Amino acid sequence: REPRPSCLPDVRLSVGQCFRTLSTSSTEDDVTGALKTLNSLLDTQGDSPSSSVHQEEFRRSHYTRTLEFLISHIQADWLHNLTATQRTQLWDRLFLHGPPEQALLVLMEGIGQLSPSSNLDHLLSITETFLQSGRLTDLLWSYCLGTGPADSPQFREALLGRIVALPDHMANKLQLNNRTLFLPQNYYPLLAQGMLTALEKTCQALKGGSDCSLIFLAQILGKVCVQGHSGMLMAVLAPQLSKHTHTDMVWQRVCWKLIENVPQRWTDNLMLWTQVLRVILGYLAADRERRPLLLQVLRSLCQAWANPSAVKHTPLKQQMYISKALLLSIGLLNDSELKELRSELLQCLLGGMQSHLDSNVVQIRHIGMVVGELRRKLPLQLPKMSAAPQKQTLIQTLIWIGEYDISLSQKNLYS
Repeated sequence: REPRPSCLPDVRLSVGQCFRTLSTSSTEDDVTGALKTLNSLLDTQGDSPSSSVHQEEFRRSHYTRTLEFLISHIQADWLHNLTATQRTQLWDRLFLHGPPEQALLVLMEGIGQLSPSSNLDHLLSITETFLQSGRLTDLLWSYCLGTGPADSPQFREALLGRIVALPDHMANKLQLNNRTLFLPQNYYPLLAQGMLTALEKTCQALKGGSDCSLIFLAQILGKVCVQGHSGMLMAVLAPQLSKHTHTDMVWQRVCWKLIENVPQRWTDNLMLWTQVLRVILGYLAADRERRPLLLQVLRSLCQAWANPSAVKHTPLKQQMYISKALLLSIGLLNDSELKELRSELLQCLLGGMQSHLDSNVVQIRHIGMVVGELRRKLPLQLPKMSAAPQKQTLIQTLIWIGEYDISLSQKNLYS
């Protein structure tokens, strides 16, 4: 076993001395000196190897316990004797300039432990700054770039839980005193924007020849969907993903890998989104070698849509998913594929339409009528999907009609 570099014990000793000073001293010079030392360890100056090793050691082995120490002494007189500027530059800064995954976990743990007080308000304000200053985006990008920590499954699960369920944790803790930024309608669009930024940087990195990972983003995407918050996230994500994947092959590949890496147990909730279906099916249709997979998917969808037993026993949301996927897949066929599959498609549409019309559920009958309209369009040429947003295709129109007609109960059945 190789000996540790001689400078590393200096980091441990320096941190320990700072803790002792902050625990026993009340003089301003001692307190501010200790806090400045901790900040210098977080952002060591200079380009020497020893400086970078000091910083790496502090961030890896001492950063979390430093933040935990600060929160455990949040009621200390010396903290409240600091000026507002000193608190911002010496205390708050330690939470906002270190490894973001560690900082977020410690902040959330501290918020959960504190009772209502000015100290709790202080941690809430730091957490707001953390989110507003882009630290959550930095966290997401670090995992894409591979510079995040070599974490354990337990750490990863805890971090995912805090990120995805932050509004729930805050609502349970703060009750009527919750802050606006922590509300679902504000937090999840912010999270979605952070994910988009990380995806944009991923595409740029891939074009530059660097490797990236989408596993962490995919886990967040799946977990948000399974916990029932997909609507607010996808309202931001889906339009941008759809726009980028129309013209950029790298974006197509990135989006495909993002969806592919969503854990299997969470994919059903994700796939209910029409825009996600567009990304996946469009990816299959974009390359000659992948087009056979598109035809295979279409045949499977036809079998499922025309199956009387499936129509009778499948939940409405899943039937809408199958119907949307069927319409989108047909819209991606070229002329020769339409001619080749004409007989199969007509048989599927006629049989499936009858099964849907025989249902005693009005929404299912409407699905049958909307999808069944395609039988009158075959073997005529179907309009192909266009990247131009102002151009409405047959498939887009049918999906809009379907969503309008099926929403008779004034509920959004697809979110």
